[in-house]
Amino acid sequence: MGHFRGKPVHHLLQEHSQNLDQSVRDMGEETLLRPVEDVVEELIETYRLNVPALHPDRKVVAESGEVRGRPGAVRVVFAIPFDGQEGLFGIQPSSILMTSFDGALRKGELWITVQQANASKESIEAEIGKWVSRYEVALSQLRTDVRHFNDQLSGTAAQMVATRRDQLLKARHILASLEVPVRKREDAVIPVPVTRRVHVSPAAAAAGESFTPEPEVSAGDYAEILASTRSMGLVMERAPGTFCDLAEEGIRDFFLALLNFGFRGDAMGEVFNGEGKTDILIRVDDRNVFIAECKVWEGEKKFRDEAVDQLLRYLGWRDTKCAILLFVHQRSVSDVVDKADAIIKGHACFKRDAHGAVGDLERRYVLHWPGDDRHELALTLQVFAVPTSPARRTRRSVA
Repeated sequence: MGHFRGKPVHHLLQEHSQNLDQSVRDMGEETLLRPVEDVVEELIETYRLNVPALHPDRKVVAESGEVRGRPGAVRVVFAIPFDGQEGLFGIQPSSILMTSFDGALRKGELWITVQQANASKESIEAEIGKWVSRYEVALSQLRTDVRHFNDQLSGTAAQMVATRRDQLLKARHILASLEVPVRKREDAVIPVPVTRRVHVSPAAAAAGESFTPEPEVSAGDYAEILASTRSMGLVMERAPGTFCDLAEEGIRDFFLALLNFGFRGDAMGEVFNGEGKTDILIRVDDRNVFIAECKVWEGEKKFRDEAVDQLLRYLGWRDTKCAILLFVHQRSVSDVVDKADAIIKGHACFKRDAHGAVGDLERRYVLHWPGDDRHELALTLQVFAVPTSPARRTRRSVA
């Protein structure tokens, strides 16, 4: 079968949409709890239809010679490079093309054969030009056919992922709210201790050179770290009597214990880094991969000066993953979230909101490093409601 004579393009788009929907439906927790923009980006890379684009200006003669059995007739095979998905040469555009396409595909090239009895340079060039024109008309039509699908893909994928993620979180919330004991399976396997490791991505080295890997927290591991701090914060919310009288240093120590238990690398508190001391620092091979500040809300000015500005001062140029863990003793937690959100968005280093926040008390942002607006940082704000004890409120009112 020749090119552009296979499956109609509308059938391809329908199948592609169904496959995208099924792919999102099949996603598990590990994928859905990663930042939404990362999941959407992977879906776009998988499902975007990249119609081939020919480069006739770079064509070369792959084969040439006399036609066997036809004395004097010449045969020239032109190889024309193309970019895009090779399989789309077999898709039938919406407008039926009343012509044949006899080219062949060879490793990123379209091979077109020209055979002529009374050939000349001009006649051969004219014929290959006609063939290229036919292909480009067909590819242009196909490109028009898939444009709407491609233009809508990002928004469609983001909506699908958000809906599926909400379903997962709702299910988890329902299961977590059950007050009935859960029966253990009789055939349950014996648990084996497993060490989670912060993912370290080595930077590419120049050809022929040795290199030292640059540790880096992947998007998935960043999500896991945030899930751990989120879980610890929820423990504090559910047992306020245990934590309500702790100062920032005491709160921090609980998070350090959790992070050291769950991740390879040294989670340290009050470690010198950048221009000051930071509350929580995860280090791998003498390289900072995660930095967080633990702060108790004491007003907008203190949050701006001692949380946001202080955290940015602590960051080294290579530190790109960070968080602010904010503990609110007042009852107006939502108001505090709005104020903290406004302060971060009003900061000179703020670039845009980021997807992936979990729940009403979490926000995610993309900031840039002070002095370099092209070097981006991932910042997550996690807010936890930890009421003070009656005794502490009394001491404050007396003071």
